Amino acid sequence: MSSSHVSSEASNPRLAIRSCKRVLIKAGTSVVTSPHGGPSLVRLSSLVEQIADLKAEGKEVILVSSGAVGMGRQMLKAQSAQLQSISSLTTQVRDGYSHPSKKNYSSSCAAAGQFRMMSVYSTLFDALNLQASQVLLTQQDFMDERRVQNLRDCIDELLSLNVVPIINENDAVTSNLGWTDDQVFSDNDSLAALCARSLGCDACLLLTDVDGVYDKPPSVPGARVLPFFDVRAKEDGIKKSRSTEILFGAKSTLGR
Repeated sequence: MSSSHVSSEASNPRLAIRSCKRVLIKAGTSVVTSPHGGPSLVRLSSLVEQIADLKAEGKEVILVSSGAVGMGRQMLKAQSAQLQSISSLTTQVRDGYSHPSKKNYSSSCAAAGQFRMMSVYSTLFDALNLQASQVLLTQQDFMDERRVQNLRDCIDELLSLNVVPIINENDAVTSNLGWTDDQVFSDNDSLAALCARSLGCDACLLLTDVDGVYDKPPSVPGARVLPFFDVRAKEDGIKKSRSTEILFGAKSTLGR
């Protein structure tokens, strides 16, 4: 990649997308769910329509979607309320509801929410005469080359049949506990990047409600948006940002 090409992509990233054949899109929890944890049908409908447009242009699209834990938490809240006695409901109204803080609660939310999330996606894609499929992954899947190859073969076959693969971490077994030193990925941003690399994608788009990639958490005073970040830039004589200049914030508490 030449320095002039890097500069061109920095000024207009959409130019790079036009030449891509295989695109991976990652939609975060804040994009696919409402503030209360339910699905945001307006944003999801728009996302699905834009995926359909990309496919109509001949592009292969892979979707990495968050939102299962948030949707599942809403479901389990309602289920828990239904099972409570009148006296406990009275207490809940008076003191406010607080969901369990058990270690495996997020896992239960993920199991309940994944089904709901895929049901929503299935309905929206059906409306546009498109089919979607579900792929749940764990870090072990990327640590075994045989599993990685099986994943590639699966995704390639789905794309060849014009099916949109929807990928998420299998939080029901990984517990969504955040980063530890032995983890390959800790959130769906890094999962998306890992999938994009492993599945031969030409571009990886991260949809979010923040303005861009910051040099530190956006809530920290003085945080600034990085207009373009390319680890290959140093090879073209452009100063490369050092990893020590980038600060990473805490993991989202809303789940994946």
